[in-house]
Amino acid sequence: GEKGMSAKEACAYLRQVLIDVNRAFLELEVEARYKSTAEAQVDLDDVNEYFSPAQGNVLFISALNSWGFDTRSLANFYAPRLSKVMGREVPKDKLASIMWDYHLHKTQNDVKIRKLELDQSTGLPKHKSLFEDVVSHLWAALDDPEVYVPKLIQAGDIAAAPYPLTGSTLLAEWMPLRQLLLRAAELLPSPAEGAER
Repeated sequence: GEKGMSAKEACAYLRQVLIDVNRAFLELEVEARYKSTAEAQVDLDDVNEYFSPAQGNVLFISALNSWGFDTRSLANFYAPRLSKVMGREVPKDKLASIMWDYHLHKTQNDVKIRKLELDQSTGLPKHKSLFEDVVSHLWAALDDPEVYVPKLIQAGDIAAAPYPLTGSTLLAEWMPLRQLLLRAAELLPSPAEGAER
């Protein structure tokens, strides 16, 4: 996978980066409030989620290999497959909003989607999130392209390329960075909104 990490390690790393970024933004907010008021009454442990995959404002990219995704693009791929497992339709927009914080709970007779519980000692989820489940397939294509690239081509209804696909080239074809950069432009505030902040 990317940076020599497993999918599980990468997801844990991304969770920590988001916690750190959100904490930094909260500290900036506290500093701005402190300058404008006599007392700042904000608890730094009460970190607002300025950036959250569940809100759709986080993009995951490999600039080196020109591919990227967000929870919406993963949901577009995963929803039909999850619908088959669940035995009912799973709406793509709903899946995009929950896949970071929920996991599949399978029993002998049923499959349910449940909120992740965090391990108190590590702060990491006790179960594999829906997001990590999908990312593990992408990582498999990077780690073992001969086996997993054909599977992802078939599962993703991707047209065969006129050249051999590695894991990285498959992801660049399937989830091109240029499309995600257009998505990033949708997420940015207008210049007028930015000036107000």
